[in-house]
Amino acid sequence: AHYRSVDDSYAVGGLAGLASDRWRLGVIASREEGDDYEIPGGTAGGTSFERNLYGAVAGLRTGAGELFVEYRRSETDPSGNPPFALDIVYFNTDFVQGGFTGLIARDVTLDVRLGHVAVRHLMDNQTVRRPAAPAASARSTFADADTMTADLSLRFGSERQHVRLGVDAELTDKFVRITNPFNAGFFIDAQPRLEAERMGAFAEWRGGFGALELEAGARFDWVSQSAGLPQLGAAVPAGPRTLAAQFVASDRERRDTVVDAVIRAWAPGDTLTPRLTLARKTRVPSLLERFAWLPTEASYGLADGNIYVGNRALEPEVAWLAEAGFDLATGAVTLRPTLFYRRVDNYIQGTPFDASPGVINSPVEMVANMSGDATPLLFRNADAELYGVDLDFDLRIAASVRVEGTASYVR
Repeated sequence: AHYRSVDDSYAVGGLAGLASDRWRLGVIASREEGDDYEIPGGTAGGTSFERNLYGAVAGLRTGAGELFVEYRRSETDPSGNPPFALDIVYFNTDFVQGGFTGLIARDVTLDVRLGHVAVRHLMDNQTVRRPAAPAASARSTFADADTMTADLSLRFGSERQHVRLGVDAELTDKFVRITNPFNAGFFIDAQPRLEAERMGAFAEWRGGFGALELEAGARFDWVSQSAGLPQLGAAVPAGPRTLAAQFVASDRERRDTVVDAVIRAWAPGDTLTPRLTLARKTRVPSLLERFAWLPTEASYGLADGNIYVGNRALEPEVAWLAEAGFDLATGAVTLRPTLFYRRVDNYIQGTPFDASPGVINSPVEMVANMSGDATPLLFRNADAELYGVDLDFDLRIAASVRVEGTASYVR
């Protein structure tokens, strides 16, 4: 629990559990609330907040393994978001997961999980914002998202020496509508039923040769993405209508097949453990990176003050990684330096929308300018290179003094 005088806020939370050798039960809950925070010479209006979290978990150990189920709900009630265009009216998320893990035969472990995440979200510039926006520029944005997940894997062998085979799937559905609460004829489907389906399969191996420990794995993912038809109200001006028509006429479906692979090697020692990792990793463009057709102040989590639009022609990112380092552990010092190099083909980056940034000569720039940014960014593929060093350390200077930290250099 804590209290802060700057905004007269408090937070309190806790968890409790009961368990035996066959079953377990647990609950978790927290509450946070605060008023507008004080600044020198006054109060920052529209900065109050309310948040709640609660959940429960249960597990039952059977002869073979454990059955479990978990539920958690996060609720954000009216809360200020002053740096941005809209404040939170509510942001409610439900997480549920259940499954089984355990031995089903000699040296064969089964892991099965099913999950669902549901998001219901509303933001506006009326409820918390002071002063509230005038009726003509009032906005309420409704957002829904649902994600279903399923995972199944079989491990043949022990924890240190095994082969694991598995399949997994993820189904996502998103929808966002922008409205004016004082004008029923103004609404825009900024994210019109965006859908993604991912099916994956993977194989992992862990073993060793003498003092050398090894891990290797590969996975294949098949991804399908699509967007629906945006609906617009009669009061929506011509600029967004033009962009909606262009979006409807474009290709609103994409399919990708990607392959990931990794191999790790390390030689455990009493004080020194050298290690090496080589990998190929991929990332399919997000639904928003491909299908964000309307240039608005919604930054889709980037929160960097820029306006972004999607690009249906984006290709998946492909990253080639190499890392080398060692772990050094003595009685007083633990060091974990790592050199890394990453080359990314088709890196997804926000870039100037056209060759004349700042010159408003396209419908996208016109609409973006209406939202306060005459220089929108378009997601494009580029090549990227990152290299540097990370250093984790733990120093025990004396019996009562311990220092931990991380230092990084990246170019």
